[in-house]
Amino acid sequence: AEAGAFLCCGKLFSLRPKMSFKPNPKVQVKYTQIFINNEWHNSASGKTFPVINPATAEKIVDVQEGDKADVEKAVQAAKAAFKNGSVWRTLDASERGRLLYKFADLIERDIEYLASLQTLENGKPFKDSIGDIMFAIKTFRYYAGCADKIHGKTIPSDGNTFTYTRLEPVGVCGLIIPWNFPVLLVSNKVGPCYCCRKYCHLETR
Repeated sequence: AEAGAFLCCGKLFSLRPKMSFKPNPKVQVKYTQIFINNEWHNSASGKTFPVINPATAEKIVDVQEGDKADVEKAVQAAKAAFKNGSVWRTLDASERGRLLYKFADLIERDIEYLASLQTLENGKPFKDSIGDIMFAIKTFRYYAGCADKIHGKTIPSDGNTFTYTRLEPVGVCGLIIPWNFPVLLVSNKVGPCYCCRKYCHLETR
């Protein structure tokens, strides 16, 4: 593969921005709470931890520190949302694809903000942050296109039997995202989950 590109799913994705983007040196962190069941929450323990700018060693902001109680709350919310008859469980596959396309469009709309925030938080050059997020956008759109095209094969069996394959999510996925690719690796994990109608619990390390 060429420099500055990723090979994924048999396709070559260039990370070199084709458009001109400008970093925002005064970017502000908008959300510092834990997101559970479509709502922002403080941690059950009340604990927070500082996010440090690696370029200056200055504190950017304090964010809520989740622990076991918060994880359990998130998992239970995900389980409840996937009960029989729920909106998410009965959502048409093509509609899941449309939601992922919309998610990608919103990331693309806010790419300068997200890239500026990522650079501020982990010290990555702004052009690299732009490349990461462009790749994330392509990844979400890839899985959006797959949402209504999930196929499987059933191995033929001998004798007078009827064999079939039933595709059904098996539960809540626990997803851990490392610090150095906070947006790109979210797309690699959340994209296939939502494509396959799964719920997930996401945390960063």
